[in-house]
Amino acid sequence: MPMRRYENLLAIGSELQSFRGYLDMEDIKQRNSVQHRFDQERRVFVFNALKDSHGPGIARQKIVLELDAYLAEHGDGLGEVSFVKEQLLKHLDKQAGRAPIVRFVTRWAVPTGGALVTIAYIYLQVVK
Repeated sequence: MPMRRYENLLAIGSELQSFRGYLDMEDIKQRNSVQHRFDQERRVFVFNALKDSHGPGIARQKIVLELDAYLAEHGDGLGEVSFVKEQLLKHLDKQAGRAPIVRFVTRWAVPTGGALVTIAYIYLQVVK
């Protein structure tokens, strides 16, 4: 079973779950940065899962089966697996009701926006 595609999500999910209790401003900044990375990875994952499946039901079923198999193989004490599964399914349900073009825009909006900001910054630095 190809679990490699979950590795980044599980690693980031584990890191995200480590931010508990009182957080000072630096911890909040770090948590927000990790949350942003997780959200981006989740967007890409769900976009690809919906694109590669023959409908959201099949994508959902595949995610549940693969992560349940991962839990069975690696033990039940992995809270990040449950967290990642919950987050993936919630985002999958949200995206499943959208048209494919809206999903495409959701997938590529952040990287495209980042590229545009970088280009504008470089342009302004050269013009200056």
